[in-house]
Amino acid sequence: MILLLLFLLLLIQGFASNEIYISSNGSSEASCGSIHSLCLSLSDITQWENDTVVIIEGSIVLDRVIKIHSIHNLTFTSLSANSNEKEKAAIINCVCPSYNNCGLIIEDCQDVTFNELSVFGCSMKYEIQVLMGYYYRSGIIMNTTNSIALSNVSISNNIGTGLLLINAAGNITIEGSIFSNNSIPFALQHNSSNGRAVHGGTGLVILISACEIINNCSHVSASGNYTIRDTLFKNNTVNLTNTSSRYWFLSYGGGLGILLILNVQRNTFNVEGSTFISNAAYTGGGMVWHCAKFCNNNSMNLSRCSFSNNYVSANDSGGGAMSIGIESYSRNVSSSNNITVTEATFSSNTGYYAAGVLVYCNALDPDKSIKSYNYVTFIESNWENNSGTASPAVYVEPNIKSQYYSTFTTITTFKNCSFSNNTIQKYYDPAKAPSYTFKEDVGVFVIAKLTVYFKGNNTFYNNSGTALYLMSGSAFFERGAVTVFISNTGTTGGAIRLVGYSNIQYNNDTIFEFTNNSASFVGGAIYVSIGSTILLSSQSCFLQYRNDDETEHSYETNAHFTFIDNWSSTKIADSIFLNTIRPCQFACLTQSGSVPNPTELFQNQSCIGKFDIENNEIASGGSLFKINQSVNFSIVPGRTFSLPLTLFDDMGQNVTNKTIFQPSLSSGSNIKVSSGFEFVAANKIQFTGKPGETSNLTLKILGTDTGASIGIELASCPPGYIIDDDSSICVCSASQNNKSLTYRGLTAFLVMSYFQCSRISFILLNYGTPHGIGGNLYRPLVFWDGSLEYFSPHHLQYAIPAIISLIIFILPFPLILTFDGLLLKVESKLAIRFAFIRRLMPWTAIHYKVKPLLDSFQGPFKDQYRFFAGLYFFYRCIVLCLLVLASMALVVFLVIHAMAQPFQEKSHNVCALLGFTNMALINAFTMRIYYLVSNYGYTAETITLQWIQMGLIYAPLFAAVLKEVCFDLMIF
Repeated sequence: MILLLLFLLLLIQGFASNEIYISSNGSSEASCGSIHSLCLSLSDITQWENDTVVIIEGSIVLDRVIKIHSIHNLTFTSLSANSNEKEKAAIINCVCPSYNNCGLIIEDCQDVTFNELSVFGCSMKYEIQVLMGYYYRSGIIMNTTNSIALSNVSISNNIGTGLLLINAAGNITIEGSIFSNNSIPFALQHNSSNGRAVHGGTGLVILISACEIINNCSHVSASGNYTIRDTLFKNNTVNLTNTSSRYWFLSYGGGLGILLILNVQRNTFNVEGSTFISNAAYTGGGMVWHCAKFCNNNSMNLSRCSFSNNYVSANDSGGGAMSIGIESYSRNVSSSNNITVTEATFSSNTGYYAAGVLVYCNALDPDKSIKSYNYVTFIESNWENNSGTASPAVYVEPNIKSQYYSTFTTITTFKNCSFSNNTIQKYYDPAKAPSYTFKEDVGVFVIAKLTVYFKGNNTFYNNSGTALYLMSGSAFFERGAVTVFISNTGTTGGAIRLVGYSNIQYNNDTIFEFTNNSASFVGGAIYVSIGSTILLSSQSCFLQYRNDDETEHSYETNAHFTFIDNWSSTKIADSIFLNTIRPCQFACLTQSGSVPNPTELFQNQSCIGKFDIENNEIASGGSLFKINQSVNFSIVPGRTFSLPLTLFDDMGQNVTNKTIFQPSLSSGSNIKVSSGFEFVAANKIQFTGKPGETSNLTLKILGTDTGASIGIELASCPPGYIIDDDSSICVCSASQNNKSLTYRGLTAFLVMSYFQCSRISFILLNYGTPHGIGGNLYRPLVFWDGSLEYFSPHHLQYAIPAIISLIIFILPFPLILTFDGLLLKVESKLAIRFAFIRRLMPWTAIHYKVKPLLDSFQGPFKDQYRFFAGLYFFYRCIVLCLLVLASMALVVFLVIHAMAQPFQEKSHNVCALLGFTNMALINAFTMRIYYLVSNYGYTAETITLQWIQMGLIYAPLFAAVLKEVCFDLMIF
């Protein structure tokens, strides 16, 4: 009887539920909804009630937004839900003209179920209240809804995010579902009213926040238990271009985005057996777990999931498959969050960095307390065939605002994982650089500043680009860890590279195997480069034994390092290269305080472990120079010189040709290092300067405090070579390419030709007018031949070439030298107004063609007095014209030069003044001698003046010879 009563109650309850039937060939009558009168679409439903079951048959059209508020027990299902024919599952096909809103909004509801449905092509712009007016565009939105179940649901081709869950609570289960081809076009990424970003494109977004992000509310978000099982995330794309938005994390996560915003606690996420294929986002192309502020006691367990062909939508971002991390926050830090990834596969994902997984951590302020660390653990997971410019497998780093801290809130562990066939790719960006320019980093697995823990058996196999790369970080291998590096390749350090303040930490019973790893430079297995300021500390050794068992010796370890068939292309450091071995020597101090020799360090030293390695497989940076001669090196200017020195490393090996030196010379030295030899490689160097100059050359090894200092002297040029004053190198005296000598020769030729042409032209064109008795004037005669009438046919034979020379050469040449700068300025002014001048720029073209020749005349002058080069030639013309008044003209020239002092060198100005004074005196003596001879004959005064004049004429020659002799004596 009781069983019958229960059956009747259940039957009554079943009939009491409100069932609504929808079909594409139904009716739009008000009475539709029964099995006998099906509705055409969801739009026909005018009122929603509790305990509603919406049963959909076939494909229906939705052309507006359906909002459902405060409903309990709401179910959307297919008429074929109980059938095994899943291809007949119902379809809600949204038709949104011009991207107008259409889709489903479910708010403040409880127990919502979607079963055997496909939602296709929906799109709604929705304001996120917890983000101060920011917007999401999504196909389905569920806000503050408790207990949600999606089973065998396909949410695809929506414009924006497929499904947006905001502050859901209770049990949220999604299984056997598909989120695919959801994306947002560029045209819809900005709100037209205020210009703010409109986010979207992810397959599924789970957004949780206790209150608006600007408020420090005291309450916490409602907790939820999320389960995502056997679900496919494929071809979802977040391509937001405005990453400068304040809430840039909304562009994270292409397939699945779990965003914990403010005061989010005690949420559990279980992602099982799901697949992420070809999704894209700014970071976390496959999925993201992101905490903004105050995330505590949340957990995520991801198991048996596959991530393949996911990528980042920005050229310079990372986390192609997955991003996990905590945003920086300076107050109470997020803590006690636990993320565990088990049996996951990351394959063929791409990104600029962290193509596989990106883990970003928040700094731990020493003045702030933390209840418990955050834990990120990867167990039995595999990274295969991922590619990126940097860290194609894993990148563990501080978040962007924690770069300058040294302690962090997250502990990351890898247990029984493998990394194989991951590749560093060259990155080209034609928009920012020429097509032949690329970037290429190192490190398949990168650790920056943090400590990452390794447990169990981890394998790095056949990776291209250094398997494990530490940048001021640490890799801690816990007790019993076995780590194998096989056939990895890198530029320096095929298996491991450590730079900055990095080290490898390990406990007892750890094993490291390095087999067939290679480097294209040095360090086939391991490359170590630490800072030069900490060389005298054992804490700077790249190997750090850390024992947590008080019953064992803290200074002896049984850690075992095996090196087999590793090699480098340079045949130096086939297994290990260190920039210095010194810190590791201090790590192995004996009880008596003695320091082991470098050659003994890796042989029978229990302080750092047991090494199966030969000393010739180990090399270090250079530490000892040997110079093959003690006197100054004699070097020809401009000739490549092989330095006679040898550099040895700590192991006694010659590393000269594999070391780069930075040269420097004594302060104030006139010797310069030639262009292209700012860094010395293969002991080759070149200098410029004058023969006989000496200096002290210092060679420093880059990145260290080791160097050598040697004396050098520039030798005389070899026979057939002369020193070029412009370049200060020895050049062939007969070389056709020696343009400096060509211009100098041409300059000398022009000066001599000009003076001769001007003198002869003025002689041919000078005329005289004889005076007759009574003051009569006769017709003009040629001055140099009184028998020729001026411009007579016979005189014209000489006068016409003289006039042509005057017009073509004698007058234009000094005009060009004088007004060159003025013409350039005038032309630039005219070019502003006249297009044909701007197009032709005739004088500018001429100027740059003859600039070397102009410089040979104008170079000695100050910039503002370069026109004096032309004045010198005008002086010659003036003197030839004035004849008798030449002495007065020279006095004027002397005054001009005394006032202007146009030469750059003070000595040149002094010489010019002396020269003009000398010529003025010579002319004055000439006039006096002419007067005395004409009136008194050769008197004693005349002879004295002639001797003085002769001395003045030869004085410049004596001065030039004396200067050359003094210079030669100084060199000797």
